Amino acid sequence: MATTPVPVLSLDSLADLPVVVINDTPYELLTTEVLTPINGHRLARLGRRELALRDKVDLTPDEEAELERLPGQMCRLVLDAPAEVIDALTDLQRMKVLQTFLTGPRLMALLAEATRRVEAVSETPATSTGDTLPAGSPDSTQAPIP
Repeated sequence: MATTPVPVLSLDSLADLPVVVINDTPYELLTTEVLTPINGHRLARLGRRELALRDKVDLTPDEEAELERLPGQMCRLVLDAPAEVIDALTDLQRMKVLQTFLTGPRLMALLAEATRRVEAVSETPATSTGDTLPAGSPDSTQAPIP
């Protein structure tokens, strides 16, 4: 009888991507785990350029135009949405997408930890005051310890 081989790597789904909803349509937000190295480099370069332009006191008209284009260019690198959808966003909305991309891994870790804590608490029966019921008491779901 042949046994089913155990895969050492499954490429079916490397990551469940977070979703940004725009006009009731979901679009995947890439994470640092799935962003290609070249797009990661491009994003970093564009981010540095935006910071440099924001810090500059007097912008030329060309620099002002560039500063207006940068959020859209960065958004295209991290949001899997058609260009016309990204173009229709306001600058503030594009910045929110970028902020979500940048805080995503930390936020996901915090949510996972919060979920773990809630699950741990929900597994322990409690009284209306929050005290844990002793094992074997009439309202406890835990078996008495012999």
